[in-house]
Amino acid sequence: MSRRGSAHPSIADRIADWAASLTLDGVPSPAIETAKRCLVDVCGVAAAGSAAPVAQSARGYSQANFAAGPCFAFAAERRLAAPGAAFVNAATAHALDYDDTCYVGMTHPSAVVFPAAVAAAEAAGASGRDLLAGFVAGVEVEAALGGALGLRFYEKGWFCTAALGTVGAVAAAARARALDPETTRQAVRLAAVQMLGLRAVLGTTAKPLTAGRASEIGVSAVELAMRGAEGPADALEGPGGFIRTANDGEADLAALEALGQDFVLERPGIAFKLYPVCSAAQPAAELTGELLDALQADGAAVRSVLCEVTPFVESCLLYHVPASVTEMQFSLPFAVACVLTHGTIAVGHLNLATLQDPGVGAALPKVEMRRSEALANNPETRDRYPEAAIVTVTLEDGRSLQRTKMAATGMPDVPLGDAALDRKFLDCAMTLLPEAAARDWLACIRGVEDLTAISEIFTAVDGAMPAVRP
Repeated sequence: MSRRGSAHPSIADRIADWAASLTLDGVPSPAIETAKRCLVDVCGVAAAGSAAPVAQSARGYSQANFAAGPCFAFAAERRLAAPGAAFVNAATAHALDYDDTCYVGMTHPSAVVFPAAVAAAEAAGASGRDLLAGFVAGVEVEAALGGALGLRFYEKGWFCTAALGTVGAVAAAARARALDPETTRQAVRLAAVQMLGLRAVLGTTAKPLTAGRASEIGVSAVELAMRGAEGPADALEGPGGFIRTANDGEADLAALEALGQDFVLERPGIAFKLYPVCSAAQPAAELTGELLDALQADGAAVRSVLCEVTPFVESCLLYHVPASVTEMQFSLPFAVACVLTHGTIAVGHLNLATLQDPGVGAALPKVEMRRSEALANNPETRDRYPEAAIVTVTLEDGRSLQRTKMAATGMPDVPLGDAALDRKFLDCAMTLLPEAAARDWLACIRGVEDLTAISEIFTAVDGAMPAVRP
């Protein structure tokens, strides 16, 4: 796949050229609206995530090791240089696993792309339109590369949010700073040789930290390119490049050819989570609540819950008996037990006290996760509904009810409306901010394209958000 000596642009250069030339005028309005919804969601979950221990670790590390600068970092004691702010904000946005999901490439795009875009925009004194264009560029580049690598890449053990997010972050940061095409090419090349992230991080605090590192690398690559650093043109497709090394040379380049013609932000869209746990747990957890309502029963009346799931869900939800908060977020028995006990899963449930709650403890053994051969053999679940679930709730009185949920609320096929998304944002933001400040912040994010200086996006937050000490 090497292009050395070729007159054709390399993959990195094609990505860079597209990102550098992107204007909002060339983006379909539905894609822009989805991008703004992503900003609402990621800012809210980052505010809530800023109190998480891993966010405190990221913040303490960055304050000790990165220079002061012009960039906002959630709950930090001071502003940081752009790479440090990107690291803190991405780790914080992904700390609760409450951030959005893109199923083209299997990533959580906003948690990595937004921090890179906003840090670069702040460093450059850029506008809200530049930030929005950078965010769109980053999400679309990340999805295009994910589509080219295919599900094989995920199944080989890569944590796609970090690995693909590195290139999404650099595209976002370069466009937010309105870099020229040649500097953008060098930045993308530099980031492409630093792609990282293994799925071994699932259920550990390393997971949000690798998201933070991906965002930091993207911003740092831009700053290095601006100072004359260069990278290999064939960083992605060359003999020692990422595609050959990480994906056995397999890539569908047609997915990259569609960059700028089809926008993933418009179709298939982005999924927003109802619950702060792995997206693979969402359909079964939501369906459990629906079945309880249909049976007119509460969790105490349940004898058993059988969750039949896809191989994808089985590969994500690894912890049948979770022992930590991060393991709880990758445990279907915990998610269902929390719904049985509390009726939902909220940010306030992400603590060991919930795991030690007698109600949750009694409910956990009632939940069984089992692979469904019917779902496993259905091509539609692999391609369109990888997190589908069949749930059977059986009560102590012998009554039983079974239903199938192909997609949870918040998936593009079952969208979360603006009112519900705003409610989620306020619930998250008000863990740190007074309601009035949270509502001012929401209005500012929804009007991001009207900001003349992107630093204004945090005006409502700066004075009201207390520093959470590391």
